[in-house]
Amino acid sequence: MIFNSASDIDALGYDFIEEIKESSTVTTTYLCRFDEKKYNPDNGHVKSQPIWQIKRVREEKIGDVTDTVIDYPNGSDGYCFAMVDAPYLSYSYRNTKDSSVGFIPA
Repeated sequence: MIFNSASDIDALGYDFIEEIKESSTVTTTYLCRFDEKKYNPDNGHVKSQPIWQIKRVREEKIGDVTDTVIDYPNGSDGYCFAMVDAPYLSYSYRNTKDSSVGFIPA
């Protein structure tokens, strides 16, 4: 992830960040934070509990330009996802169901 903007400050508030190099031009980063009020140590590992907010940041470098798309599982920014599921969820812009909108094909 390119940390040189407002995302620098925002990312500091996350509990888990995973970066995946999809290709030589595309990088996907998952920014995850959990709701500590919903955490229950008796319900298994924290990463498996549906208490996470997940943002997916997809960056694609095309020549001298980098396009960045930020989207959410099912368009929801709620704390209701398991972090371990992040790579397998369907993503769209916040509060939308239209995953076809965007710069980078999902």
